[in-house]
Amino acid sequence: MRKHIRTLVALLTFLAITSACTGQEASNGPPAADRQVVTPESVGVDADLLEDLRVAAEGGAFENVNAILIARRGQLVFEEYFNGFDAGTQQFTASVSKSVGS
Repeated sequence: MRKHIRTLVALLTFLAITSACTGQEASNGPPAADRQVVTPESVGVDADLLEDLRVAAEGGAFENVNAILIARRGQLVFEEYFNGFDAGTQQFTASVSKSVGS
C-alpha cells in the first residue's frame, strides 16, 4: 500500500510540475475554491486508494504535507487538509515556486 501511495504522490507531483511548465494557462474549470467535490467513482478514480492516501497522510507518512487536492477531468475529487491547515491557510511555497519557475 505504501508503495502505491508514494507512486501516486510522485505521479501527481510530476503532473503538477509539467502542467505548470507548459507556459499555457490551464483550462480545467474554475479555481479549486469554486469547485464542488465530486465522487471519485464519477470520474474513474479508485476511492479506496484515496482513502489509503488520506490515512497515510494523517498518520504522518509524508513530511510537511499540509494539503492534498486531486482533480480529474476538471472535477475536484479529493480535498483534505492536515496539521491544522484548511482551505484558507496560506502556504509558504518559495522553494516550489522557484523550482517550477526555473
